Amino acid sequence: MKKENVRIWSVGEQDQKKNPCFFSNIPDRKITFTKEEGLVNCLLNIKNQFTDLPKILLTSDAHVVEISKRRSELEPYYRFILPLEDVVEVLMEKSSFYELSIKEGWDVPKTFTVNNLDIFRRWMEREY
Repeated sequence: MKKENVRIWSVGEQDQKKNPCFFSNIPDRKITFTKEEGLVNCLLNIKNQFTDLPKILLTSDAHVVEISKRRSELEPYYRFILPLEDVVEVLMEKSSFYELSIKEGWDVPKTFTVNNLDIFRRWMEREY
């Protein structure tokens, strides 16, 4: 995008460990928010700084969920592609996604839920 002269604003948490824009020279502008403020409130606070509808590219599952839950507040000011909230919830929960993929006939790797180290070791020995 940068090579196509698209202006890039990186918006992320103030915590440097959770915000890759601190380590990048790509963004034209870096905006941070506190965990208490949250991404949606930050985006609503800066919405009037744009002349058009900017595109949002999300890089964190937590932010996908946050945007999904509050999408109606953001849709007048931003463009983003997300499925409906209930679909996002299914996709975020790996076991729910696996069940959906089996139901829909999608080709996905076999999934096992292991909540015990001994079971995991036995399974690994059997499979490999």
